[in-house]
Amino acid sequence: MSYIVSKSSTVLVPPAIPTPSGTLNLSSFDHLMQFHIDFISIFSHGDKPTAPIKDAFAKALVHYYPAAGRIARMKDDSSVPVVDCTGEGIWYFHLLFCVHIQISGSFSN
Repeated sequence: MSYIVSKSSTVLVPPAIPTPSGTLNLSSFDHLMQFHIDFISIFSHGDKPTAPIKDAFAKALVHYYPAAGRIARMKDDSSVPVVDCTGEGIWYFHLLFCVHIQISGSFSN
């Protein structure tokens, strides 16, 4: 078995249309559970597999616009994190994974 993996450049996928700006306070739970979310999804490839995925993320970010923002600190108290709804978008890249499997032997009865 052999395989080849190639990585695209990382791009920023913004919301499909402009979204509300400003800051949103985090809940008490959010203050306790600060973490980074990585999202991995696996699809079989087509001619242009990334275009519909990036388009879907852009459309989803319109409704979930805080995810397109950044964690920031309140201006009056640097210890309190908030969501700064900047509309910048999410970081996106894709991997192309090609596998060649050589099978020896026979599958006949």
